[in-house]
Amino acid sequence: MRIWRWIGAMALSGALFACIQSGAFAQTSSLPAPTATAPVATDEKPRGPVRVAGGIISGMSLATPSPQYPPAARATHVQGPVVVHAIIGKDGKVKNVVVVAGPALLRHAAVDAVGQWKYRPYLVNGQPTEVDTTIMVNFQ
Repeated sequence: MRIWRWIGAMALSGALFACIQSGAFAQTSSLPAPTATAPVATDEKPRGPVRVAGGIISGMSLATPSPQYPPAARATHVQGPVVVHAIIGKDGKVKNVVVVAGPALLRHAAVDAVGQWKYRPYLVNGQPTEVDTTIMVNFQ
């Protein structure tokens, strides 16, 4: 009995497959075909700084003077990363540097160094814009 059910199921599925391939069950729709639309370019200027990853910004650096290792930190063998949050102006100069994390003895040196860094202007719609980013300064 089982074999006959299996043969019947196979025959039914074969007939269904043949109908689908022949187009007997072709779907018709009264909806219009979708049309491709091009993205709309706007000349809007961004409001405020644009958030950009630190790795991208590091590739746009023009001058990054090394920080001066503080003598007290060197004497006590303090090392590690100092993470700072910075705004880079339209002219590529760093401003508004704020420490996010890092050893206390190294923070001032990191802020002083990053404040001297210079970047190529970041362009949005062909216009220079301010950038909001995070920068890591490693002391070893």
